[in-house]
Amino acid sequence: MARKSFKGFDKGLILLIIIVLVASGTGIFIYMTTRSDSISDAVLQGEQIKVLFIVHDGPALISSELVFYNPETLKGAILDIPGETGLLVPEINKIAPIESVYRPEKPNDFISLTESLLGTQVPYYIQIDVKDVVRLVDLIEGVTIFIANPVEIVTDTSIVLLPSGSFILDGSKALTYLTYTDELEADVERIGRKQKFIQSLIKGLGEQLEYLSNESVSAILLKTIESNLSKQALLSLFGEYGKLDTERMVAQRILGIRRVVDDRELLFPHKEGKWLKETVRQTLDSLANTEIIGEEGLAVSLEIQNGTTVNGLASRTAQLFENYGYDVVAVGNYDSLDEEFTRIRVPERNLEKGQRIAGLIRCTRIEIISEDLSEEGDESSETPEIFVVLGKDFDGRYCK
Repeated sequence: MARKSFKGFDKGLILLIIIVLVASGTGIFIYMTTRSDSISDAVLQGEQIKVLFIVHDGPALISSELVFYNPETLKGAILDIPGETGLLVPEINKIAPIESVYRPEKPNDFISLTESLLGTQVPYYIQIDVKDVVRLVDLIEGVTIFIANPVEIVTDTSIVLLPSGSFILDGSKALTYLTYTDELEADVERIGRKQKFIQSLIKGLGEQLEYLSNESVSAILLKTIESNLSKQALLSLFGEYGKLDTERMVAQRILGIRRVVDDRELLFPHKEGKWLKETVRQTLDSLANTEIIGEEGLAVSLEIQNGTTVNGLASRTAQLFENYGYDVVAVGNYDSLDEEFTRIRVPERNLEKGQRIAGLIRCTRIEIISEDLSEEGDESSETPEIFVVLGKDFDGRYCK
C-alpha cells in the first residue's frame, strides 16, 4: 500500500508540474504575441517620439540628426547636431568636439552627451553605416530629393552630376549627395543636405511600410541598420512617419560662435547652451500645440527685430515662429536697442494674422503701420509684411 501511495504521489506531482509548465508557457506566448512595442506604447500615451539618426563611416561621424515627432498633432521637426559642436567632455575633463566620444559599437556615450547638450532625453537611435546607405535606399526604391542648384562631383575614378530639380535618387547617388564635400558650400547648405536626406529617408520608410513588414524584407532591413528599437517597434515607428508631412518639418541647426581649440575649429552654442535647450523646449511645445493654423493664416512673411541688447534674441525668436510654420524672411536689430515693450507692427489688412502672431508670444501691443511699408509683400515672399519688435519684456518665449 505504501508503494502504491508513493507511485500515486509521483504521478500526481509530475502531472502538476506539467500543468504549471503548460500554463506558464501559454502565458508567456500570449504575452509575447499581444504585448505592444515601445513606440506603440508611446503613441498610446501621447508621448513625443525622439529618434537620433546617425550616419557613420566606421568610427567617423558623418551625420547626426535628431527627429522629433508628435503622434497627436502629426507634426515633426529635425535638429542637426554637428560633430564639431564644442563642449566639456566629462570623460577627459576638457573641451572637445562632441564627436570625440562617438563609437559605433557603443553609441550610448554619444547619446548621453547629446542629451546633456540639448536638455532632453533621447530614448531611441538608428545607426546606419555608409556602406549600408546604398542598400537601405535601394530597399525603399530611392529617396526623393529637391536639388536647388546642379552639382558636379569629380573624383579620381568618376564624375557624378546631380542636376537641379526634384529627383528620385538611387542608393549610390543618395550616398554621394549626402557625403560629398565642397569647400565653397556654406554651413547652412551642408546641414540642409543632411537634413533633406533624413527627411526623405523617413518619408520613404513610411511609404514602404507594408513592403518592409514582409518577413524576408524586414530581415534585410535589420541588416542595414542598428538600433535599440525592436523590429516591431521599428515598423511601428515607420508607420507613424508615414503620417508625417516631411515637407513641413521644421529644420533647425545649432546657433553659436566658432572658436579654435587645439587646432580644431569648434562650434559653441550661444550662452553656454542655455539658448539651445530653450530652443528644444520651444520645439517640443510647438509640436504639441493643437491649434491648427491653416495655410491662409501662415501665408504672411515676418521680420524679427531685436530692440534689446541681448545678442541673438532675434535669431532665437525666428526659430520659435518657424517652429509654428511661419516664414521668417529677415532678422536684425531695431533702430533702438532700449525698447521696454515688445510689439507687433502690422498693416491693417493683416491685422487678424498679426493678432494670431501676438498670441503666440502673449504680446498685447499691436501697432498699425502704413500699407506702404508692406505692400510689396504681396509680390515677393522676401519682403516682410509683419514686423515683430522685441522689447525687454520678452524672455525668449513670452512677454511678461
